[in-house]
Amino acid sequence: MGRVIGYTGLEKIGQTLAPIVIRRRKSEVLMQLPVRTDQNLMVPMTQMQMLHHQQNADVVAQIVNRWRKFKFLSDKDQRRLACAL
Repeated sequence: MGRVIGYTGLEKIGQTLAPIVIRRRKSEVLMQLPVRTDQNLMVPMTQMQMLHHQQNADVVAQIVNRWRKFKFLSDKDQRRLACAL
C-alpha cells in the first residue's frame, strides 16, 4: 500500500519540457568531453568520524563472529550488518 509501482504520462512530461531542456546522450557528446582525470586525496578522519567508524567496525566484528559460530544470521543481524558497513 502506498508504494509506487510505475509512472504514467512520462511522454507528455518529456514533450512539455522539450523546448526548455537540452537532452543529449553521452554517446552524442563523448568526443567533445575532456580526458577523464582521477585524483585520490587521502584526508584524515576527524575524531567524531573515527569514533563512528570504530563503533561500526565493532558491530561488524560481532556479527561476523556470530555468523562464523552459527553459520546463520537473523534478519535483524543482516540489517545491522548492512547499516554498519
